Amino acid sequence: MEAQHHSPCPHSSFLKYIDVRDSHFLFHPQLWPCEDGQVPTNSWEVQQMKAALSDNVVGHSLWSGGMTALAISSTPDDHIQARVHWSSDAYAL
Repeated sequence: MEAQHHSPCPHSSFLKYIDVRDSHFLFHPQLWPCEDGQVPTNSWEVQQMKAALSDNVVGHSLWSGGMTALAISSTPDDHIQARVHWSSDAYAL
């Protein structure tokens, strides 16, 4: 017998999440509401990431990761600057 390792499909997992979210908060304008319907704050998100990953996670980790993902996907520099609201090109160093 050979073990089979299946990675969950991100697309189908996301669609399942949307179904569950809509069953609790139909027409909620936010994508990721908390159980009480409130929108998570940045400090809450960082606290959750620290608990799941490590204490080395900071708020800028999200910005840096997002900018890196955009750069890797060949997003034009002016689009990255506009998306992350940076006026300088210091990120390109």
